[in-house]
This record gives sequence, C-alpha cells and structure tokens, in this order.
Amino acid sequence: MLWYLCWRVICKQHLSASLNFMISGHTKFAPDWCFGLLKQRYHRTPVSTLADIASVLSSSTIVGLSCAEIVGTENGRVNVPTYDWQAYFRGISSHSLA
Repeated sequence: MLWYLCWRVICKQHLSASLNFMISGHTKFAPDWCFGLLKQRYHRTPVSTLADIASVLSSSTIVGLSCAEIVGTENGRVNVPTYDWQAYFRGISSHSLA
C-alpha cells in the first residue's frame, strides 16, 4: 500500500498521501460487529468455493452493506485485474525518486 501511494504521488496524481490508524485500545467500531456476524455464519456453513464464501457474506448480516465481489473465479476468469507492483517498483531507482 505504501509503495502504491508513493507511486501516485510520484506520478503527480496526488500532492501527498497519508495513512491514519486508530489508537491502540480504541479499535472497536461498527464494522467489527459485522465481521463478528460473518464469522458466526462462516463457522456454521460448509464452504468449499469462492461462491460459497460470497454467499456466506451476503447472508451474514441484515445491515445490507455487505456486497461480495469475487475478484476471480475457479475457472480462471479475472473479474478485478491486479498488478505486480513489486516488479514495477523494482525498476524505479532511488535517484528517480528525488
């Protein structure tokens, strides 16, 4: 993530980037509740495929905020392309960052 943010700043897509973290001990927030519900449903449901995991996620909450997006299928179809950022950044030397 840090490399990606650096790349966006280097390419002038942003002037700066910042990461924010919660203070230790103060990490309880609303999504924790939904993750707890997901964990309970997952432990009671047989899961053997990505589609099964998506189904567990969709049925685990009544909040209506969970929408499972599978990034790829078992047959090899890619729904969300990913990039090899480590290989990309290997080509950038420390001199080009200055």
